[in-house]
Amino acid sequence: NFYSGLGRDYMHHFDSHRHTTDDVVRQAIIPLSAPHQSDMSKILMQGRRKRPNAMVTHTWHSRFRDLVASVVAEALQDSNYARIAVLLDSDIDLVKGWLRRTGDLQSTYQVQR
Repeated sequence: NFYSGLGRDYMHHFDSHRHTTDDVVRQAIIPLSAPHQSDMSKILMQGRRKRPNAMVTHTWHSRFRDLVASVVAEALQDSNYARIAVLLDSDIDLVKGWLRRTGDLQSTYQVQR
């Protein structure tokens, strides 16, 4: 749901074709988490801690959409993250439906640089 809120609920100028992970961290994640004095994962998990299913490394200068698409593709055991990236822009509800049906909405990933 965090990704769905980009451009709508926060970081109103978000452009998935242009904004990097660094942009999203500085312009959405830090501003959203700072008032809580907490990391974003704790906020997204509503205070519950859960051991991650996997750890993902990233580069700050790649598109944030591609990072999200690669995590979703891994969860769905799909080797083609590019298809997921397109769907994140055009039909995110379809992607959420796939994750819901496979039970992967409950999977957690630790994203680190």
